[in-house]
Amino acid sequence: MYGPNLQKHLGTLLHKRLRRLLTASLFDLEGPDSNLLWLAHARLLTQVQGLYFGQKKAFSYAQHLGAILIAQSRRLNLFEGTVMGINDNSDGPLETVAPYGRWKQAELQRRLAFGILRADVYTSVLLNTRPLMSFEEVNLTLPHSDGLWHNVDSLTPREQAIAARAEAQTTSQVPFSDLLRILLDREEPKVVVGAVGTELCLFGLQMPVWRFAHDSRQFERLTGAPWSREETDPQGVGSFGDPQGQGVQSTSQSLRRGTVSRHDRRQSVSLRSFLQQTQRRMSGLGSDRERVEAALDGWYAGFQAVLRSSDSTNHRTSLGSSMLLWNLSHLQLHAPLQQLHDVSYRLAETQRADPISVCGARTWAVTEDAKVAARLALSICTLIRDELQQPPGQHVHFSFIAFAALHHAAVVLWVISEVGEEDRLTRSLGDSAYGRMLQTRDTPGLLQACARLFRDLSPLGGTSFGIAAERLSSSPFPLSAPM
Repeated sequence: MYGPNLQKHLGTLLHKRLRRLLTASLFDLEGPDSNLLWLAHARLLTQVQGLYFGQKKAFSYAQHLGAILIAQSRRLNLFEGTVMGINDNSDGPLETVAPYGRWKQAELQRRLAFGILRADVYTSVLLNTRPLMSFEEVNLTLPHSDGLWHNVDSLTPREQAIAARAEAQTTSQVPFSDLLRILLDREEPKVVVGAVGTELCLFGLQMPVWRFAHDSRQFERLTGAPWSREETDPQGVGSFGDPQGQGVQSTSQSLRRGTVSRHDRRQSVSLRSFLQQTQRRMSGLGSDRERVEAALDGWYAGFQAVLRSSDSTNHRTSLGSSMLLWNLSHLQLHAPLQQLHDVSYRLAETQRADPISVCGARTWAVTEDAKVAARLALSICTLIRDELQQPPGQHVHFSFIAFAALHHAAVVLWVISEVGEEDRLTRSLGDSAYGRMLQTRDTPGLLQACARLFRDLSPLGGTSFGIAAERLSSSPFPLSAPM
């Protein structure tokens, strides 16, 4: 895939064949007692390859492979950590508790499990679909360090097993599912888990985020008003700070609040009126949304602590992925991404725009949520651009999260540039080149800049994303849906 065109063509043909084989029924191989980790690895790598290289129908195959892979992993109890005693960190003699072979196999399964979680989130955030996995089923401790796994110090097998025991005694051994439960509990102090653990925890939060991101109008339908929060307003993280955390923007700012609270609207009503009422308090739903926002705040506080640690420079890739996914998580909560993409996809295919999507996008573009989403989208663009300008070998090695985040940021900026409220475009958008183009409604320049970022992210992957941004640069937003 990284060679000349003829080799790329051969690689494409091989991967197409692999995708068909790995999505087919393999009942002859997958018996109830089969421990086919090699097959799970093959499916995971092929799923991720489809996402990165973006071949024809690759995203659909990746989605199908993900579903099959997760089903297979559940049959193997891969997420429970019981097959090979993955979570066994007792203090018994090394020869009987943690021989090298057993540790190696356990760590292999642990890394496979978290790889499946990552790939599931990649697919979910790209396609705006529900994650197939919940953090609650991942009862594994976090992986050991990459340095230990890759044996960069050339340790003997016994020395590597001893180092694994020592590392386990100095790092959190709280199961991943419990780490997320703690993170979602507003009263509990958070567990320090390091750069990679911090990144994985944000992946684990995607199921709770999706619950409120996929239906942006649920509060408006049920309570008569959009959900709003008094305490904090995500500003977007638009720079990658040094180990002391310099350059990281504040996450808090007062939000405007409607004059009437949901809790003040409901009056004493008769049974007949109660059965017919269309507006409710939904205090439990509001509390759940607040819990997700508080978890993101708590996660970000831990992220800042990791940035200030002396070891942060060794984890720039994990930290960069975390920053992009944090911005993207809030973008999902503040923008009806599925609706915006529906309009853009139909325009790209010269199809009739859906009147409901056009109306919904226009209505959203002049709201307070749109202003927040604009800042988040600009932060995503700025973060990627700044990292790409770092010297080779020093910038973040971007994961698929960068492609997904930029894809969503581009459509948000397109809609706001085309139909956003002018007064909102002149406030709180920063002084970056992207912000100035948005303020002047330079839609062609803004989307062309996004297309260049896609090309710079990878000369191999992201072609379809860059083409989509190019098309949007010359596509005015529909004035009204054609009848």
